Amino acid sequence: MSIDSDRAKQLDAELARAGLARWTPVPPLRMSNLEHVARVQPFAWRWRELEPLLGRVSELSTDIARAGHAKPRRVVRLVNPSTNAQWPSVTSTLGCNITLLLPGERWHAHRHVAEAIRFMLRGRGEFVVGSERCVMDPGDLAITPSLVNHEHSNVGYDSPATWIDGLNVGIVRAFECPFYEEFPGETLAVTETAEPRMHFPWERTYAALRALVERDELSPFDDALLEYNQPLKTIGCFIQLLRPGIRTRSHRQTSSAIYHVFRGSGSSVVGNQRIEWGAGDFFVVPPWTFHEHANASASDEVVLFSMQDTPVYKALGLYHEEAHPNGHVEPDGSVRPSSLSDVWSR
Repeated sequence: MSIDSDRAKQLDAELARAGLARWTPVPPLRMSNLEHVARVQPFAWRWRELEPLLGRVSELSTDIARAGHAKPRRVVRLVNPSTNAQWPSVTSTLGCNITLLLPGERWHAHRHVAEAIRFMLRGRGEFVVGSERCVMDPGDLAITPSLVNHEHSNVGYDSPATWIDGLNVGIVRAFECPFYEEFPGETLAVTETAEPRMHFPWERTYAALRALVERDELSPFDDALLEYNQPLKTIGCFIQLLRPGIRTRSHRQTSSAIYHVFRGSGSSVVGNQRIEWGAGDFFVVPPWTFHEHANASASDEVVLFSMQDTPVYKALGLYHEEAHPNGHVEPDGSVRPSSLSDVWSR
């Protein structure tokens, strides 16, 4: 070892004891680098695997509740293995749960700093957000702003209700403010509104998507794409329709996205990997990663719902987007589907 390296090692040790460190150069990361690989990696979850596991979690929750240990929480979290092992999630900023509520069940009203979105998958449920009542059917979206009291129930309906919970858990953890509190009363008071602010019914959403197609207002990267006009500060919600046989062009953003396949089947190329998907599946697009989508059917539409952290990047001046110079990326591998341990609630 040279004298200089000995000196550097000794000095680094002294600096570390003082809570300091020398500045050391890092290789520059150029935005034009087409081979950039994000720390968060592409990953996919298959509904055909997820659904039976959710059923087993529900059964276990019932048994735990009967033993008097806790109220049933029938929830599985999507876990991307490339995220922080201490705080596993889907991306660095966003988390995603699948929640099941049986007929007659109600979750007590509560609030938390984390913003949240609920996208209905199966059955019918009722949410109250603040004082707004939202009766949710498949394809409906409800949003929960930070620190707004809300409750979920499946009272008066005959079948289980299943929905997506999307939350800005990574952002809340980074800012060290994961606060939560129960509502002191029994239930929230409801005020009927003529024009809901927290609830976006599927019928209106789908009509708006079809109107884009009819007017030929289409994106080369997303085909027919709508962003929900909602007040969350950190989570953007999008819905898009891929016409039969469409293959979009490839682009990338500095932000990340979690996709849910609401209808149809097809594939996406994310980075250099191809993800084959069908109705009910989920997949993630990491930051600054080229991606494109293709509808495999010659006759049926595809509908993709996504939650993205674009509002955070835009608010901080960090949002950038660019098209792939060649239009498409040819994949050299496939994303492995989730394993049992990846979707079990932990």
